[in-house]
Amino acid sequence: MRLLLVRHGEAVDPAEARTDGLRWLTSRGRGAVHRLAARLAERGVLPRRLWTSPLVRAVQTAEVLAGAAHAGGLEPEVRVASALAPDEGSSADLFELLLTEADEEPVALVGHEPSIRIFAGHLLRSAREPAFHTAEAWLLQLDATTQRAELLARLGTNR
Repeated sequence: MRLLLVRHGEAVDPAEARTDGLRWLTSRGRGAVHRLAARLAERGVLPRRLWTSPLVRAVQTAEVLAGAAHAGGLEPEVRVASALAPDEGSSADLFELLLTEADEEPVALVGHEPSIRIFAGHLLRSAREPAFHTAEAWLLQLDATTQRAELLARLGTNR
């Protein structure tokens, strides 16, 4: 299964929103996510299914990716998973989300640093994965049986 692990785009400063969960994408962050979506389209890996953290900036990122997939002729579905919120889920919780999605690949998980990196490290069997930049996606080839993955590409606006 092809899997996209995505960190949300740049969000407004925490002082601008009432709570962390309500922080929205900046115009620069939204533009970076649109450019990321274009790069994914060029590689033919726009997601058919997206799971996103319930935090506003992640939902907005998933909506942009879904819009690009829709424009590419797909009918993507966006679902919210609390396991993708900061300090909410474990790698086991995230893997469980993927078990039902084998027929819908590529699947995208849109989340936050450091949890998305920690999940990548578990799948790649590496404790020293570099941090995800905002509006960055890692394309993995996941073997659901072994719960191991191979990193195929790191995609972002600065890569």
